[in-house]
Amino acid sequence: MPVPHIVARHIRNRLELDTMLARLSEEAGVRHALVLGGDRDDAAGAFGSSLELIETGLFQTYGIDRIALACYPEGHPRIAGAVLDTALTAKVDAAARAGLDVLLVSQFLFDPKPLLNFARRLRERGVTAPLSVGIAGPASRTKLLKYALRCGVGASLRALRERSEIARNVFSGETPEELLMEIAAAQAAEPDLGISGVHFFTFGDPAQSIHWAEQQVDR
Repeated sequence: MPVPHIVARHIRNRLELDTMLARLSEEAGVRHALVLGGDRDDAAGAFGSSLELIETGLFQTYGIDRIALACYPEGHPRIAGAVLDTALTAKVDAAARAGLDVLLVSQFLFDPKPLLNFARRLRERGVTAPLSVGIAGPASRTKLLKYALRCGVGASLRALRERSEIARNVFSGETPEELLMEIAAAQAAEPDLGISGVHFFTFGDPAQSIHWAEQQVDR
């Protein structure tokens, strides 16, 4: 089933959002959506955050009953950590009031420690929504570095200097199996972490990520 990205700062007004969701639902059968604020400095119109989209009530009007929300275990290059925490709690609470199921999707990373610490902090704050781990799909070194810097993945990049095996795999275009194994082991040891799966950032080449994932399943 398709999962469109609905970006608040790209939408001019409620009518545009209404029309978009109506078409996604009626023409493509969309029931899940990734709801984002957007990185542009100036909003195109009435919406400045994903929280404002949730509060319109339009998702459930058109049968979209599950939304994914972005989260940032390694921080955001332009938003303070305390602001991110407050905003995420507000969005999860608003979604619950609206009867929407929530999945949290992390920025992609190369080091498990920030993700595991983030998951622990979430659960301590009472946030119970499942967390999907953001993983970089196979890509060139140049593309990985470009997107990592844009997404604020600084801690993971520093960790790569100390973990030569993961660094070698990452920069040769391979998704780091070792990283996934460490996260899976942590989830098995601490079920309350609530880590529910993997989200591949494919950087425009989903076929490579699908191929890699299928290889792991076959193994």
